[in-house]
Amino acid sequence: MKLPLWKMRMEERAAYSMILPAMLLVAALGIYPLLETVKLGFYDFSLLSGDKNFVGLKNYQAILSDPLFRQSVKQTVYFMVCSIGLQMILGVGAAMLLNQEFRGRGFVRALVFLPWAVPTIVNANTWNWIYHASYGALNRLLLKMGLIDGPVIWLGKTDTALNMIILADTWRVLPLYIVLLLAALQTVDPVLIEAAKIDGANSWNRFRNVHLPTLQPTMIVLLVMRTIQTFRVFDIIYVMTQGGPNNGTMVVSFYGYYQSFKYLNWGYGSAVSIVISLTVLLLSIVFLRIISRDD
Repeated sequence: MKLPLWKMRMEERAAYSMILPAMLLVAALGIYPLLETVKLGFYDFSLLSGDKNFVGLKNYQAILSDPLFRQSVKQTVYFMVCSIGLQMILGVGAAMLLNQEFRGRGFVRALVFLPWAVPTIVNANTWNWIYHASYGALNRLLLKMGLIDGPVIWLGKTDTALNMIILADTWRVLPLYIVLLLAALQTVDPVLIEAAKIDGANSWNRFRNVHLPTLQPTMIVLLVMRTIQTFRVFDIIYVMTQGGPNNGTMVVSFYGYYQSFKYLNWGYGSAVSIVISLTVLLLSIVFLRIISRDD
């Protein structure tokens, strides 16, 4: 039964009036700052001088010619590839182990999920203590095992700092992989596994031909989520190294933060933010096309 036109309009007005406060809040906190950021990207605007001059695309040209920006992009890609690769391998392996029958499996599954509940700031500070050269647990453990001759400044060297951050990030994020992949493994038909065993398939062949096809959709979703998250990583870098040493952990998001809030060059920093946003948007579109094609 169709509603009368006057009544439908009255209900529409009531619906719009109820969602209007939320729409205004989204516009004030989301849309307006975004438009202002896009606008500032075309200006040479510094809080130090107070001058605001229209420069067109010069900020974007300066970004592409800045060697520190190119270095930050390389380090971001390195962080992204190594983090996702390590976490995916460990996540699949742990999910396969936790999918087996053993005593206390429920307790172990609950225990594995605990790191995901730790806030990123707390996780970063905890790993700062673990990596500390003087009283860190990692150095003490390696010294007792005889693997190192003296304390190592893990976060003070450009060739180790970013890798240490990847390990800290992996410890916190790994439960997400395990839970989602373990949930996917629960959908595997036991009849298929028994049939593979009867056909003489070993553990590797059973994993490749039975488990891996089931895990693939979940792995793609994790790949999409984590690619976007790792490309705009900021908080763990901010707490652990502040982009150092010698810009060795300077990722693109932290590079934009430095330009805006340390050097107070808001026009240039806004342009960096737009470049990061467009890159994340492009990655999202590519991954969505891949998922649609696979479906």
